[in-house]
Amino acid sequence: MADKDNITDLLGQFFRNRQAEMRVAMPAKITDYDYRTQKATVKPLINRRYADDRIEEYPVINNVPVIFPRSGGASLTFPVESGDTVLLVFSDRSIESWAENGGQVNQDDNRMHNINDAVAIPGLIPFSLGSIAENNEDVLLSYSDSQVKLKPGGIVEINTAAKVVINSPDINLGGEGGARVARIGDRVNVSGGSSAGLWPIVEGSEIVKAV
Repeated sequence: MADKDNITDLLGQFFRNRQAEMRVAMPAKITDYDYRTQKATVKPLINRRYADDRIEEYPVINNVPVIFPRSGGASLTFPVESGDTVLLVFSDRSIESWAENGGQVNQDDNRMHNINDAVAIPGLIPFSLGSIAENNEDVLLSYSDSQVKLKPGGIVEINTAAKVVINSPDINLGGEGGARVARIGDRVNVSGGSSAGLWPIVEGSEIVKAV
């Protein structure tokens, strides 16, 4: 019976040690980021505790892919700065070849849940920082002092203290097929009276401008 108990204890310790070596996910902070390659240098924020209660920090991890929504020709990116926190997810197998070349690849080696096979997902923050949501109804896109809100009922609200620039060869306000909008310098036809004829517009809105 004692031998059986010893084997059980040994197996239990073996599996606990294996679990201690398995990395799945943990928070980290950005220490450096290259937006051109979407690679980051990150520092894990949960220290490792050994069986003898020793505490050790994880090393900095280089060349970590940062995940942004991208599919079907559409994409969304936003700034990533040093100090931003992310969720690190550790791949089951080596992603080194796939990250460089994409496509169907053979794994480089037999490593599993390795610290060098992490990807970073921005957005994980501690509760102490709080939420930027103003309510639980709107879709909010916020940056600096500007906001775009998609509200219930199809209402879109844009708030900014800065200029709004729209670059397009064909702009339709209120739907297609509307009347043309005149600009300063455009000529308008006055059809009657002493001022009949084509005259240039000399004044316009100080808020809405067109090229």
